[in-house]
Amino acid sequence: AMYAAARDGDWAAAQSAIRLVLGITWDSMPAETQAQIGDRTTWLDGQVRGSLATLKSVEFHSILDSDPGADWAQVMVPVLGLYGGKDVQVIATQNAPALGEELSRPGGPDHQVVTLPDANHLFQAAATGAVAEYATLPATFTPDFLPTLVDWVRAHAGATP
Repeated sequence: AMYAAARDGDWAAAQSAIRLVLGITWDSMPAETQAQIGDRTTWLDGQVRGSLATLKSVEFHSILDSDPGADWAQVMVPVLGLYGGKDVQVIATQNAPALGEELSRPGGPDHQVVTLPDANHLFQAAATGAVAEYATLPATFTPDFLPTLVDWVRAHAGATP
């Protein structure tokens, strides 16, 4: 809803959608994470301001207006698509199936699309996936990230398209 509102320049609707999603995110955080972050209203207001600034940027609009399918249609090398199941920036349930479908076209490349259920956008093991949580987590990957990546590279090393 916030992306559709941003495409239309409806900033009141975008703000409302952002506030709703981030409010749910806050409410799902463990109490200790909330305590580390501080006051809900202050956090929420800051996150909404930052998100609106991003949505209004020229760079973000170029992403909203892009057609990644046209780019993926040109890819002929093996592809590993990794998604975090708790990523709130690149939603796995929306993006992983779309990538898999595009790569599964006739003549498409060898590919594997994997969603790591507990991973956030940075592939950290996350409780909520909220951006504010990044700094509270250990600076390590979720345990299944590196094995998935290494196994795929080993299986494809030296492979030709």
